[in-house]
Amino acid sequence: MVANVSAQPIEEPEEIRRELVAQLTSPVRWVESVKYMITQGVDTFVEVGPGDVLRGLIRRIDRGVKGRGVEEIIEGPQ
Repeated sequence: MVANVSAQPIEEPEEIRRELVAQLTSPVRWVESVKYMITQGVDTFVEVGPGDVLRGLIRRIDRGVKGRGVEEIIEGPQ
């Protein structure tokens, strides 16, 4: 998991809990988080939930990565 507050990977359950609380009251580092994941080899992002807002934001950061909605994975291509 990449933390939105620190833009760094975290793994420990207690660390994840602290991060989830912190992101409610702290600025998130969305661009830095996405760029970090790309530098680590992530080339496809899956947006969970309705719409495609996050995919649009990711496209603005790097047009070379792919974005899919979870509905595409569950239902298949339309």
